[in-house]
Amino acid sequence: MAPKQFSAQADPARRRSARLRAKVDQPELADDAELEAEPSRSRDADYVPAKRRKTTTTVARTAAPKKTTRSGRRSLSKLPDMPLDILFEIFGHLNPIDVLHLARTTKALRDILMRRSALSIWREARAHVDGLPDCPADLSEPQYANLLFDPHCHFCLTARVQNVMWNCRLRCCKQCLDSNFIDLRTMFFSLPVSGVRPGAMLPAQEVKNKLLFPKARVTELDECMKDIIHDDEKMKKLEEERIQAVMEMEAHAELLEEWHNNQSIQRMLEREHIRFKRRNSIVNRLAELGLAEEFLSMSDAMLRAFVDHPSVKQPKDLTDRIWNNIKDSIIEMMLNARATRLAKERCVRISTRLPLVCDVILGFIKSRPMDEYLPGVADFCAMPEVLDILALPIDVEVTEGTLAPVEAKFPELVTRWRADMMQRVLALMPPGAADDRVTGLARLDLATTWFRCGKCDALPIGYPRVMVHECTAQVHDDALDVVSEAPEAELRNALKLTLDELPWSSEAAGLVFDEEVSRRARMLIKTCGKDPDVTTAREMDELDGRFVSADCATRGLDSLSVMTWRAALWPSHSESSGWLFLNETDTDRLKRMEKVDAEHDRDLCTSWVCERCRMIHESHEYMVSHFYARHGIDIPVEGRDYAPHLDADFAPPGPFMHSYPVNIFTTPGITQ
Repeated sequence: MAPKQFSAQADPARRRSARLRAKVDQPELADDAELEAEPSRSRDADYVPAKRRKTTTTVARTAAPKKTTRSGRRSLSKLPDMPLDILFEIFGHLNPIDVLHLARTTKALRDILMRRSALSIWREARAHVDGLPDCPADLSEPQYANLLFDPHCHFCLTARVQNVMWNCRLRCCKQCLDSNFIDLRTMFFSLPVSGVRPGAMLPAQEVKNKLLFPKARVTELDECMKDIIHDDEKMKKLEEERIQAVMEMEAHAELLEEWHNNQSIQRMLEREHIRFKRRNSIVNRLAELGLAEEFLSMSDAMLRAFVDHPSVKQPKDLTDRIWNNIKDSIIEMMLNARATRLAKERCVRISTRLPLVCDVILGFIKSRPMDEYLPGVADFCAMPEVLDILALPIDVEVTEGTLAPVEAKFPELVTRWRADMMQRVLALMPPGAADDRVTGLARLDLATTWFRCGKCDALPIGYPRVMVHECTAQVHDDALDVVSEAPEAELRNALKLTLDELPWSSEAAGLVFDEEVSRRARMLIKTCGKDPDVTTAREMDELDGRFVSADCATRGLDSLSVMTWRAALWPSHSESSGWLFLNETDTDRLKRMEKVDAEHDRDLCTSWVCERCRMIHESHEYMVSHFYARHGIDIPVEGRDYAPHLDADFAPPGPFMHSYPVNIFTTPGITQ
């Protein structure tokens, strides 16, 4: 009776993988030779595997039960023992980076995936990537996948390296560029061969306008040339082959560069689409809470703040768990938007009346001399007499007749404002000593009284200019007062929204008393032979003396900078250790010479005000053009038609500072 035959199909329990039988019954086949190895991920190119430890035979123990994962699933350690056709079917659904990672997990999987028989797996994985160019002839499939998708430096394994040198087939971080690449000049000296073009025989990449060559490629080309350096025919053939190979590499690199750019754009579009979906989901959640209508009244700045909110702009789908984590901050933002809307609604009555009130105030300001220190429009509005009219019930009509009684009191209000401002400015100064000879408000007039603005780079600010300094009335914070419902809060909100101006505030401008400038002013005053404790700024202006730095006067320079006492207080002269007060002869001579530069001094002024419309322009040239275009005057007269703004740094008449040859001075102490 013939022996009974069993087939693998008839008896599944006895089925064995043909690959496993091959390990025992026969040597590996030639067509299973390994794929060309991918670039090593080791930091040490000369790495030598450690020797295996010797093991000793022990008594067999009872087999331990197979471990399972926490979720109850079985381990995948037996995956390599599955039949190859099943493994190939599974692996064919992966992306190239997944196959690459899989080949690096265990030796068994690497043994499977790095053989030529696994080439179809890599090709199928690459086919899943849209638009990807075919693998070039100079790279294997694993090398190609490693170049395209593994964001590690090929030299030090630094992660997240996006700098891909397509021509050279390398990823390189900034730290490894200098040690692994050489420039064109260095490459020529490294290959002392004449008659060939080594630069065209090697792949190169342009980095920061420099052509860089991989050192390893240069060394390899050098080795090839050494053997045939005396054979012109072989050298010519090598040159032609290398140039052709480089041209093919560069052509393929252009395709990769285009594909990479398209992928970047596609990823950006996908991320923006996800952000858009997340933003819409958040808006829908807010609508359920009755907050979505606040978007209709949001300002552009608030809308940008919402879109740029870290919890809104993340490219992740919104889930219930994520919403529960982020909703508090977003709801707070929307409640603040609601409070802002309500604050705007509360100040509507003031905002609608401000244009009429401003016209009346500006009419009064235009009727006053240009050199008179007056409150600004916002200061007028904050006065109780004006605020009472602005805050009238919204159903009460406000006309010019309503404002007429208050307009008649404007001169009185200006006087009261000045008295109040003097007290507020005096409060910025350090307290006076008991033995001071000048006390109270008279201290404001001293030549040692100077202030510094914390919002701008203005020159030292004296009195009374400090009362009209631009930064003290500017809006430095657009946020509205959403808490208080008092008329004063409504007025501030209305002024921010309509005039972009606020009442005078030293805190808003960071205005402080300038101790350093005051100290230098005392030194200057003593140089003139005057008493700094009682000398006023008006007295120093009337003296109109000229000064030179004592440091420069003794250096034997060819020329010296001559300046007024106010110019000597500029921050640029803070390092001077002392000053020389020029004698009367030098001062008179220099004043005559200064008249030549009078036009230059006028051009330094960057703030001019028109007497007719009180518009402010940044230069003398613009002011003249303004008069021609707006008022039909060809040649306006300075002092009558226009004048420097009271807050101008360089207010004519000058001079401020000019240089003159040192040999014209006669004042003792100046080195000729």
